[in-house]
Amino acid sequence: MGLNYLGINISHDASVAYFKDNKLINVWYEDRYNYKKHWEPVVGDCFYLSILKNINFKPDFVCYGSYDKRNSWGNGDKQNDKSVIEKIQRQLDYPTYSFIQKEHQVYHALCGKHFSPFDEAMAIVIDAGGAQTHKPGYQEMQSIYYVNKTIVKKLWCHYSCRSFLELDRTWKHGYAPIVVKHIGGTECEFSALSVGANEFNRITSQLGFVGGKEAGKVMGLAAYADSKTKYDLDYNKVKQAKELQEETFEQTCEIIEKAYKYKKLDNFILSGGYFLNCTNNFKYVKRYPKLNFFVDPIAWDGGISIGAHLYYHEYNKEC
Repeated sequence: MGLNYLGINISHDASVAYFKDNKLINVWYEDRYNYKKHWEPVVGDCFYLSILKNINFKPDFVCYGSYDKRNSWGNGDKQNDKSVIEKIQRQLDYPTYSFIQKEHQVYHALCGKHFSPFDEAMAIVIDAGGAQTHKPGYQEMQSIYYVNKTIVKKLWCHYSCRSFLELDRTWKHGYAPIVVKHIGGTECEFSALSVGANEFNRITSQLGFVGGKEAGKVMGLAAYADSKTKYDLDYNKVKQAKELQEETFEQTCEIIEKAYKYKKLDNFILSGGYFLNCTNNFKYVKRYPKLNFFVDPIAWDGGISIGAHLYYHEYNKEC
């Protein structure tokens, strides 16, 4: 009859992936049911996962994935990941489960690898919230992995100090010192830089978008800078959005070139919320015509449910 597995993402953009043995059957997103954009389960909300109505069996095993925000940001024991998992476990009639913390970025990389046509590739993950690190006070924002059919290996990562992530954009490469350490075969950079997708989220309110997680609207606003038609827009804000597009594009090109130096592979997987940036994705193809780029079709946190299952069941854990 085969085994029924679930992967469940309990961070924002909560999702459930259903695997029959090791074949992905379906993925469901809770915000498609409750109509709450970027929804994430919080214990105090007395939530009930509507997507689990699609599950008419007790799963043989469940893998949970998160970015561990509730634990690492000190919001109290009542709202931590384990309490959320306990509530979902009750809803599923307490199946056997696994919860591996601090691996949010690798889940993105493996989700992209699952859908890609590559046997092996370099996976670049750039996320806004990132992953909690083993060093308190930092979040893993940018990562490079080597991944093939059975192995995923972290080669490089950038850790940003959370206390600086909401500051204005005075902390740039010329002002924020970067400390490099080699930890377990991974080149790790520590800094106070706010980078990549976090930069888009950080300025959403400044540009007039309500909600704090409207990176896509900032990316879209940037496109008006090159339009020959003038619209009823604040073009000072359009200019800021375009400058951010260009700055993060160059940052990402540096990471692509760094990744290529590690392995000299032509295949690249791009995942994490930043790579919902269609405009910049096209520009990478133009700048590096000899490289093969594959953008994860579930680059946002909805793909974490897939990656969590793959990491536990199919990959040697060399991260």
